[in-house]
Amino acid sequence: MKKIIIISFFTIGLVGLFISNPLRSNDCKKESIRNINDSITHAVNGIIVSKNKAIIRLKMDKTDSLPQKDQSGVLSKYFENKYGNMNITGWLDIADIKVVSVKGAEIDILVEKELSITYINGEKKNHFQSGNQIKITWKTLK
Repeated sequence: MKKIIIISFFTIGLVGLFISNPLRSNDCKKESIRNINDSITHAVNGIIVSKNKAIIRLKMDKTDSLPQKDQSGVLSKYFENKYGNMNITGWLDIADIKVVSVKGAEIDILVEKELSITYINGEKKNHFQSGNQIKITWKTLK
């Protein structure tokens, strides 16, 4: 009798799991699809021209799409490191930014939050040096 009761609870539990689990996963998929479709991510490359306190001047590559004044985004820096025979390259997010002005291909940005603080031999590395290759990414609503 005890075995029948245990098997019955086990069967009810499995049935409940298979019925409710697909419903939950479908809801998550619908939410993700809705969020992805609500905005478009843009990216444009350039270089750092100068830095004056918290304002950084960038010269962007020629493109049809540049961020507008008051647009928020992320500033990333291109890096290359060599370890033995290996070359490691990529983009490092260095700051949350806000666009202050856009004049042709030159953009002035304000650093709202520094995202990557790196120390080499006890000294803070300056990610915002003139000539650094950078990328700005931002989102707009559809």
